[in-house]
This record gives sequence, structure tokens and C-alpha cells, in this order.
Amino acid sequence: MTEITTLSAQANTDLGHAADVIRRVYKQVFGNKHLMELDVNESLEALFMNGDLNVQGLVTALAQSDTYKRLFLEPNSPYRFVELNFKHLLGRPPHDQAELMEHVRLFAEEGYEAEITSYTYSEEYLAAFGLTEPNAGSDTAAIETTARLAGDHYVLNGTKTFITSGASADYFIVMAKLIGEASQDATDSGAAKRGGNITAFIVEKDYPGFSIGQKFDMLGMRGYSTCEIVFSDCQVPSHNLLGQHGEGRKVALSSLAKGRVTIAAQAVGWAQGALDALLIELQRHYRDGDLTLANELNGMAVKLGDLAVKVEAARALMYQAARFVDAGESNVSVAGMAKTMATDTAMLVAGQAIDMLGSDGLKNELLLERIFRDAKAGQIYEGTNQIQRMLIARDLLK
Repeated sequence: MTEITTLSAQANTDLGHAADVIRRVYKQVFGNKHLMELDVNESLEALFMNGDLNVQGLVTALAQSDTYKRLFLEPNSPYRFVELNFKHLLGRPPHDQAELMEHVRLFAEEGYEAEITSYTYSEEYLAAFGLTEPNAGSDTAAIETTARLAGDHYVLNGTKTFITSGASADYFIVMAKLIGEASQDATDSGAAKRGGNITAFIVEKDYPGFSIGQKFDMLGMRGYSTCEIVFSDCQVPSHNLLGQHGEGRKVALSSLAKGRVTIAAQAVGWAQGALDALLIELQRHYRDGDLTLANELNGMAVKLGDLAVKVEAARALMYQAARFVDAGESNVSVAGMAKTMATDTAMLVAGQAIDMLGSDGLKNELLLERIFRDAKAGQIYEGTNQIQRMLIARDLLK
């Protein structure tokens, strides 16, 4: 077992370990090269040949459309990279890096945007998204964290919860409700009426008044230091504003489709990994004579074929949604369909694979139990699958 594979295995049990995996793998594979200096003429399959690669920088590059052609030579290959990464369970790069970089690229001040982008691409910075609160999940209008302009900085107060990679991140995209005199700017512009005065900021971890709160011991995605982040009169420079006052919802929605397609790619990787693990075990039983074609795997052949159909169908829908993203068309409904179908498929395949293998399916080395736990998280984050179905229906009824 290589050092990288060992680190990946530890990320399954050691809370907050994923960031260390990401940085160490990046340095081991590429040394001190900056992302934009990498040789990108290798095939994606070759990169994963030894099951050793997990390069956060490549995933963050999804955020910039002008890097698609430099980093990946074929359509949809960025999502193919994510799929392969999750198939091998190599210390998952936080799924929201690409999405967060999109926010920075589109809405940050030019000078600050260049600084943050450079740090992220060189692997010095990892990002996290601060939206969910104890009393506000999918409903952004219920956000209670506040931001008040005080001279050349904003003062933030409140708590965010279930923040993926929160304890490992170097900066955060944070949504807060603007109060005080500055909130009048949003009201005058009409942004407050549309977005409830919700405003977006970049908050770096070393700012006064910022702290990490409770860390959560999660069922799945255990390596990603999910935690609370707390703002107690946290001072944020005014140039860290993303967009305009009251445009937080616009910032959050700007990369919605891309984020959901990325999760769909992750889930297809999980599903394929679970199917592959099942096949390896069943093929071993064939070779040992425990199972034969004559008895059709004791009636499991039809179920096995059905699982393969579902994985390919999820992959096809994921690629269809990815094509919209690559074309610059924000088809949020198709992205939601892809995310919903892929994560449901991953959960189904992992669960049925465990059922078909019995106690063998629970062995750690098969990774099925880990995929089962991670896939459940995939059904919940980036908008629960129940919410996705509601939004799809709303779009159909327009």
C-alpha cells in the first residue's frame, strides 16, 4: 500500500484528515509546480492507474471556463476526473472548491480575486461555503448571521453549521443579512426585495472574531472536518464583499448548476466503485466454483444487470447536464435531475451490493460500507434530493 493510499484510508476515520491528504498528494505528484504549469497531455485513466492520485488543484480549475481546454482535452472530462476520484475514494477533494472559485472569479474585487485565486491554485488555500445555520438550511431568507458596515470593514455576528471542510479551510464564502445604514443601499437598489438583504463575503480564518465551533463526528464524509464556524464581532475588510449589497442570493445561485453536476459526478464514481467491488467478489466466487451460470447467481443475475443499467443511466444524465455547463447554459433543473439520480443510484448500488454479498459486504477493504455512508451524505448536501424534486416540479409547471 502506498503512502497516498494509506492517507486516503485514514481519511475515512480521522476527522479533518482530508486537507492533509490533498496537500500531500499534490506535492508528491507535482512537486512545487503551480497548477498552470502542469503538463496536461496525460490521459485521465493514466493519472489514476495506480490508484494514487487526488489533486485538489485540478478540481478547483473547473471554476474557470478558460482552463477547461488547457487541463482537459475532451468534453466532460473535468467531471470524468471527479468521477474517477470518487470511484477510488482517494481522500475526496471538497466538492465545493470549483463552485467557490466561481464565486470569487465572478464577484470579488479584481485585485483580491487575483490574490485568492493564486493561493487556491497553488494549494496554499482551501475554501469552504458558509450558508447553513442552526435555523436556516435551504431557506436563505431565514439566515440570522448579520453583517454591519463600520468604516472600512464589516462586522459579522452569528453561527454557521455543518460546514464541509470548515476546520481545514483557509477562507470561507459567507452569507449574512446586512443590517444598519448599509442595508438601505440594497433596499434602494431593489436587491433587498429580491434577496432579503442577504450579502456575500470572503472571510479568512485568521480574521479577528472568527473561530471554529463544534466539530461533528459524521456518519459519512468523515474526513472533511465538518463543523460550526462562529463570528463574534468578526472584522472583515470592505474589499472582501462579493458582488453588491443584497446580492448574496445571486452570488450563491451563480454556480448552482455546476455544483450539482459536480456532485452527480462524485456519485457516479461512488456507484461505479460499489458495482466494481461487487463484481470482483462475485467473479471470485465464480472462479472458486461457489456460483455458476447455471444457477444464475441464485437469482441475483437480473439484479446485477439492473444495477449496471442504473449506473450507466446516471452517468449519461450527468454528462448531459455537464454539456449544458460547458456550453455556458445554466440548466439548473437538469443539473438537479443529475444530482438526484446519481446520488440515489449510488445509495441503491452500495446497499444492494452489501445485501448480495452478505457479511462479506461489510468488510472495510471492499469500501462498500464507506460508499454506503458517503452516498447518504450525497443525497443531503447541495440541496436535499427532496428539495431537488420540488424545484424540478416547479420548473415543469412554469
